[in-house]
Amino acid sequence: MNKRKILQRVLAVIAGVLGGILWYDHRHAPVDIADLRAVIENETLVVSWRSPAIVRTDHLELTIVKDEESATVRLMPWEDTYTATDISSSDLVRVSLQAFFRDGSAGAMQATTARSVAPEDLPNLMTLKIVTDTGNDPTYRVREKSDPTWPGETITDAAYLTARVDIIENGAITSDNLPLSIRVRGNTSAVGNPKKPYKLQFPAGIDLLGLGPDYAETDWLLINCGSDLKTLVGNYIGLLCGQEWVPQMRFVNVMLNGDWKGLYVLSEPVNLLSSHGAVSEDGLIIESDPYWWASDGLYFSVTQSKNYHYTFKYPRLFGVKDPRIGQVQQAIQQIEDLAEAGQEDVFERLDIDSFVAWMMDKDLMGVLDAAGSNRYMYMESFDAQGGQSTQLKAGPLWDFDSSFQSVDQFCPQHSDWSIYKSLFEMASFNTRYRERFDEVKGTLSADVEAMLQPLLADQGEALNESRRLNNERWDATSSDVFAEADQIVEWLDARIAWMDTALAAAE
Repeated sequence: MNKRKILQRVLAVIAGVLGGILWYDHRHAPVDIADLRAVIENETLVVSWRSPAIVRTDHLELTIVKDEESATVRLMPWEDTYTATDISSSDLVRVSLQAFFRDGSAGAMQATTARSVAPEDLPNLMTLKIVTDTGNDPTYRVREKSDPTWPGETITDAAYLTARVDIIENGAITSDNLPLSIRVRGNTSAVGNPKKPYKLQFPAGIDLLGLGPDYAETDWLLINCGSDLKTLVGNYIGLLCGQEWVPQMRFVNVMLNGDWKGLYVLSEPVNLLSSHGAVSEDGLIIESDPYWWASDGLYFSVTQSKNYHYTFKYPRLFGVKDPRIGQVQQAIQQIEDLAEAGQEDVFERLDIDSFVAWMMDKDLMGVLDAAGSNRYMYMESFDAQGGQSTQLKAGPLWDFDSSFQSVDQFCPQHSDWSIYKSLFEMASFNTRYRERFDEVKGTLSADVEAMLQPLLADQGEALNESRRLNNERWDATSSDVFAEADQIVEWLDARIAWMDTALAAAE
């Protein structure tokens, strides 16, 4: 074989390889820049991203802003990382990146913020310093909807990454190099928020709350609305109103792969209701769920469901043919029918006090969002053969994002299409609601204030410093925690007075 033919074959192989790369790039690259990430570690800023298809991209422009000084660099379309040195761990750096395409158009401006906090500068609050084995943050995809009228947005393919965590308290590492797994969790809170919520899973139970061995759990949630007191207060009011169990929580700061993620609420998951005795092995936890369409068919409907159907939080089902789906559906349909018909027999199957407590808590907190309030319900035990063995109870409480917004009106559940609308049309439910309100109204504000006082005394300054750092990291506007506590007590005083008058007028 002569040299010319050898050269032709080599060129053909190279062309084939390049063609394959370009084909794969065209098929699998994002439409625009994706997964922009910036981390400061060892006085170095590392920016990474996924680039759009090379064949259609002319160049990228990266802008770095530090101390109100900016610098822009032009990058080639195949580049996916950039590093800058002489960056202090205390620097706040803003990064933006934009793609410019060969057809003259430009992609959307992508932006993020990098912030690292040196160990000696950590607020005096528990900090979880997590490093994944790959060095990458957990990823996900936005779940596509077959019908655009379905409510909300949620995620899929949120795989766990193995990782290690150091737990830092009072400036010292109290536990180091603990193995765990981490993934992105949540629905709209994950899709619509650059500060992602996470789920942590440990190989063995660990007490992250400092409450003792009874709270040593394997699963924990990091809730990204960790910059205010309303979730903590909402759960506490639930207990005062008569809820059987609420998730225990605490404030923590989070660092992930060297990136200061900010202030979070560390919480027990809802399904731990089964670990604390309120739900037995043959019990269940269900939710009137706006994201039923993402449950892979593991949901059921009743005639009153409208666009929201019931999904299972506990137990884990075996698939769409699991007979428990139909059995539970039949039991819930009977309860909903009795409530809609105003039949007092419904309270033989439905625990009136738990439903009163759940609804009163939402009313006192002024929750505006009806559908997104995570309407969980549970049965301590469910007899698949007999249909139902214990009463249906309301809870656990979750989602206080829209608190303090339902002003001079009751919460939407009073009049929307849920089972609460049917219950509020029954005289016996209204009577029990009023009785319970009269039992708690005199001391509720003072009880909440007393609950907040030790938290503020122990962690108030650390929370304010954590809020400041969180505000810088995410362009947030959290207020002074002491002022927020005063405002909550003032709200409750005014809210209780308004509810007292409104309930009297309705009698």
